[in-house]
Amino acid sequence: MKQQLLSHGPLRLLTFLLAITLVLTSTGVNSFGQTIVTGELSGTVTDQTGAAIPGATVTAKNDSSGEIRSANTNQQGEYHLPLLRPGAYTITTTATGFAASQTKGTVSLGQASTLDIHLQVGTVTAVVDVTTEAPLLQNENANIATTLSLVQLENLPVGGGDMMAYLTSTPGAVTNTVGAYGSFSSFGLPATSNLFTLNGSDIIDPYFNTNNSGASNLTLGANEIQEAAVVTNGYTGQYGRLAGAQVNFVSKSGTNAFHGNAL
Repeated sequence: MKQQLLSHGPLRLLTFLLAITLVLTSTGVNSFGQTIVTGELSGTVTDQTGAAIPGATVTAKNDSSGEIRSANTNQQGEYHLPLLRPGAYTITTTATGFAASQTKGTVSLGQASTLDIHLQVGTVTAVVDVTTEAPLLQNENANIATTLSLVQLENLPVGGGDMMAYLTSTPGAVTNTVGAYGSFSSFGLPATSNLFTLNGSDIIDPYFNTNNSGASNLTLGANEIQEAAVVTNGYTGQYGRLAGAQVNFVSKSGTNAFHGNAL
């Protein structure tokens, strides 16, 4: 077949490759999208018997900023909300002939969270309040990520104001004590194999390939960090370039209510 394509010229070969690309990109509804500064939420909407509810509307509202994202379920009752900013969300689900449901959920940096929703038959004006806990394991992808929430960042000890001290509390991290470059080693890989980003931009020394650490060499103070995530094996497309851990910081952002602190 390759010889036939080549014999008919490069135009036909280009058309063939384009057709394959369109098929691959259009296959399946769960073509997950995520960046290193966001998380995602997905799940299945079912009725009280466990049957899928297609065409249901799932709306996620950020409790702090008021940002709203919506998605409709497919024929299998599946929904997907990608590219969500980390934080607490109120998820409202509506479907014709069913009572509306409001569920609390949390989107973590670098995590793909699963939240299944069950609707009860009833009038569309009824609201069922449900509080759910995040699952212990996420099975949406093969990434192994440890997310440090704002509460953890505010309470973990940080010697000398060095934000890298947070990272040594994650599984597989060992403080680099051999006198080489870099602050910590992840699962035995060299400390210079780690990639550090802040709001999606690199914050590593381009010559020595080391992180900016130490109280006098910070690009952003610890008080300005909203969440941090350490991804030890990034399989999905937003990670790569270096073999070690991918360390992502996101800064605090504005909300609908005044907030701040005084030192």
